[in-house]
Amino acid sequence: MVISRQRVAARFFGVFMSVNPVFAALTGLVVLGQSLGLADWLAIAAIVTANAVSVSTAERLASARQPRPAESAPVALVGSAAPPASPAPPASPAPSASPAPRA
Repeated sequence: MVISRQRVAARFFGVFMSVNPVFAALTGLVVLGQSLGLADWLAIAAIVTANAVSVSTAERLASARQPRPAESAPVALVGSAAPPASPAPPASPAPSASPAPRA
């Protein structure tokens, strides 16, 4: 369980874990021939509805967070401070002090 959690997106993992009781109830219905009461069907409907709302809301929020092409470039504000100056070039080494050649 812990290993799978590290490799799966949190949104998918949460939906998958909340649907497990639905799978269990439906497996009992189909495989074991158990009957489900009204409260069981209402619980299944509530879980499925909550997951559908959760997934659709998450998709809308994810698409809203992505910047639009026109908004991706930085914009200078009027009256804002000047951009930082570029770094100064490295200082050149001082000329070596060698004695003048004698004639």
